[in-house]
Amino acid sequence: MEGPIHRHEAYFMVLDAASMVVASAMPNLLHPGRILRGEEGEFPKGLGWRAKRALKREVKEKEKEEKMYRKAEKKMRKNGVLVRDIEVNSV
Repeated sequence: MEGPIHRHEAYFMVLDAASMVVASAMPNLLHPGRILRGEEGEFPKGLGWRAKRALKREVKEKEKEEKMYRKAEKKMRKNGVLVRDIEVNSV
Protein backbone atom coordinates (compact mmCIF):
# COMPACT_ATOMS: atom_id res chain seq x y z
CA MET A 1 0.00 0.00 0.00
CA GLU A 2 2.53 2.57 -1.04
CA GLY A 3 0.60 4.54 -3.61
CA PRO A 4 0.54 8.31 -4.14
CA ILE A 5 -2.70 8.64 -2.19
CA HIS A 6 -1.27 6.93 0.89
CA ARG A 7 1.92 8.99 0.73
CA HIS A 8 0.02 12.31 0.57
CA GLU A 9 -2.87 11.43 2.87
CA ALA A 10 -1.30 13.31 5.78
CA TYR A 11 -1.38 16.56 3.80
CA PHE A 12 -5.05 16.05 3.05
CA MET A 13 -5.88 15.36 6.72
CA VAL A 14 -3.90 18.35 8.00
CA LEU A 15 -5.35 20.79 5.49
CA ASP A 16 -8.88 19.48 6.05
CA ALA A 17 -8.51 19.76 9.84
CA ALA A 18 -7.03 23.27 9.54
CA SER A 19 -10.01 24.54 7.59
CA MET A 20 -12.38 23.07 10.20
CA VAL A 21 -10.42 24.72 13.03
CA VAL A 22 -10.56 28.09 11.30
CA ALA A 23 -14.28 27.70 10.56
CA SER A 24 -15.12 26.82 14.16
CA ALA A 25 -12.82 29.48 15.69
CA MET A 26 -14.13 32.42 13.64
CA PRO A 27 -17.54 32.74 15.36
CA ASN A 28 -15.79 32.64 18.75
CA LEU A 29 -13.35 35.38 17.86
CA LEU A 30 -15.71 37.62 15.92
CA HIS A 31 -19.29 37.02 16.98
CA PRO A 32 -21.87 37.87 14.27
CA GLY A 33 -23.97 39.82 16.78
CA ARG A 34 -21.25 42.45 17.02
CA ILE A 35 -21.35 43.08 13.29
CA LEU A 36 -25.10 42.83 12.70
CA ARG A 37 -26.09 45.10 15.60
CA GLY A 38 -27.04 48.75 15.10
CA GLU A 39 -29.83 50.91 13.74
CA GLU A 40 -29.87 49.31 10.31
CA GLY A 41 -28.63 45.90 11.46
CA GLU A 42 -30.62 42.72 11.73
CA PHE A 43 -30.29 42.65 15.52
CA PRO A 44 -31.68 45.74 17.28
CA LYS A 45 -29.41 47.36 19.81
CA GLY A 46 -30.78 46.72 23.28
CA LEU A 47 -30.50 48.70 26.46
CA GLY A 48 -27.05 49.17 27.89
CA TRP A 49 -26.15 47.98 31.36
CA ARG A 50 -26.59 51.46 32.84
CA ALA A 51 -30.10 51.80 31.44
CA LYS A 52 -30.99 48.32 32.65
CA ARG A 53 -29.67 49.16 36.10
CA ALA A 54 -31.68 52.42 36.23
CA LEU A 55 -34.83 50.62 35.08
CA LYS A 56 -34.34 47.92 37.67
CA ARG A 57 -33.83 50.58 40.36
CA GLU A 58 -37.06 52.34 39.36
CA VAL A 59 -39.03 49.09 39.53
CA LYS A 60 -37.51 48.31 42.92
CA GLU A 61 -38.41 51.77 44.28
CA LYS A 62 -41.97 51.44 43.00
CA GLU A 63 -42.33 48.04 44.66
CA LYS A 64 -40.94 49.51 47.88
CA GLU A 65 -43.49 52.36 47.79
CA GLU A 66 -46.33 49.92 47.14
CA LYS A 67 -45.16 47.76 50.03
CA MET A 68 -45.06 50.78 52.35
CA TYR A 69 -48.56 51.78 51.21
CA ARG A 70 -49.92 48.29 51.87
CA LYS A 71 -48.23 48.22 55.26
CA ALA A 72 -49.72 51.60 56.23
CA GLU A 73 -53.12 50.50 54.95
CA LYS A 74 -52.94 47.35 57.04
CA LYS A 75 -51.95 49.37 60.12
CA MET A 76 -54.90 51.74 59.61
CA ARG A 77 -57.32 48.85 59.27
CA LYS A 78 -55.91 47.36 62.44
CA ASN A 79 -56.55 50.66 64.26
CA GLY A 80 -60.12 50.78 62.92
CA VAL A 81 -59.64 53.52 60.33
CA LEU A 82 -61.12 52.76 56.92
CA VAL A 83 -58.81 53.64 54.09
CA ARG A 84 -61.79 54.24 51.82
CA ASP A 85 -63.10 57.00 54.14
CA ILE A 86 -59.73 58.76 54.14
CA GLU A 87 -59.48 58.70 50.35
CA VAL A 88 -63.03 60.10 49.92
CA ASN A 89 -62.55 62.84 52.53
CA SER A 90 -59.18 63.92 51.21
CA VAL A 91 -60.52 64.47 47.68
